[in-house]
Amino acid sequence: MIRIILISSVMPSPTSAGQVLLFRHLVDDPNIDLKILDLQARKKGFRSLFRKILCSLSNSKCRRYASDITALWKGRWLDSELPEPVNTKNTTVVMTVAHGDVCYAAMRYAKKYKLPLVTIFHDWWPDMAGAHKLIRGKLDRDFRVLYQSSDLALCVCAGMIEQLGAHPNCSVLYPIPSAHLAAVRSVDHDQLFDSKFRILYAGNFGQYSSMLMEALKIFMNDPRVRLEVRGPEPDWPETFKNDLKSRGLLLPFVQGDEFEKWLSSADAYLIPMSFEPHDRRRMETSFLSKITEYSRLGRPLVVWSPSYGSAYRWADRLKSNIVVNEPSPESLQRVIHDNIDDFDKVEALKQAAAHDLRGEFEPSEIQAQFLGSLKHLVGLDS
Repeated sequence: MIRIILISSVMPSPTSAGQVLLFRHLVDDPNIDLKILDLQARKKGFRSLFRKILCSLSNSKCRRYASDITALWKGRWLDSELPEPVNTKNTTVVMTVAHGDVCYAAMRYAKKYKLPLVTIFHDWWPDMAGAHKLIRGKLDRDFRVLYQSSDLALCVCAGMIEQLGAHPNCSVLYPIPSAHLAAVRSVDHDQLFDSKFRILYAGNFGQYSSMLMEALKIFMNDPRVRLEVRGPEPDWPETFKNDLKSRGLLLPFVQGDEFEKWLSSADAYLIPMSFEPHDRRRMETSFLSKITEYSRLGRPLVVWSPSYGSAYRWADRLKSNIVVNEPSPESLQRVIHDNIDDFDKVEALKQAAAHDLRGEFEPSEIQAQFLGSLKHLVGLDS
């Protein structure tokens, strides 16, 4: 077995995206002995007090200054709290996720106890940290130091590796999807053109809020395409939201069977990525977990993204996806119409998706890659 000491601000849990990925990799796998270290500051003293002050400031108007100090402190508040590892063998590694400040405490811990460091790079954290521009250069440098200090770097896409640079032991590890494959809806071909081509989007609206709102405006009265979105209540005009809700185009967040049934009723799935210049590096270095989830359903993906985005680069090589690299919703509508303008095109698109996508992100294969990288690191593959 591989013993993993997890020191990370992202914890394995079947709840939110990053936590779910760790949960699928680390929990209930018989090859892994997982030890999660407590991140609570329990020892009384200056570090504990200062940490509490920073946490309070993070929820105030001074949160950016708190982010600056947190970035400069690099998780040192945690160093004296972490227990010495016990029963360490040659198969023990320290694992962290390159997110927040705890990953730097993990880096120092691994170095102190001479254990291999495994780091998962899912997002370009320096661009998400909320610190002032003056501090971001240091955040970038520290992020790259963490990468070079890692004995194994698992990066979410090729764009992340390209940005971080050469490394003796790094590889792309795509987000692992659920092992549960939702039932594929059977389409009555005789009724295909009696109903609209249904494109679904699910998730937080966040930075894609304005893109989705403009797309919905375009497609609300489209005679051939129906766009439905589902997630937490967006910050849109009330009259617009009420109109969408009355048409069944804006749906509330749900889980379980209701969500699975809705998701499996789609003809295609929308994957938007930001066109804003300040988001460029994040688009280049991220790979949305919903891509791997949706691909398991064998349906076309509509990737609306700048051409430098990692999602676009992946999708553009497959005939099973619809790719749109212009930011206007009119361009999105035009490209979709071009791809579904007759029965044969729709059928070819769906057949290509069923052939290309279902095996693209097989969970067992991604987990096997993950375990294989760990075994190679600790010498269990020899």
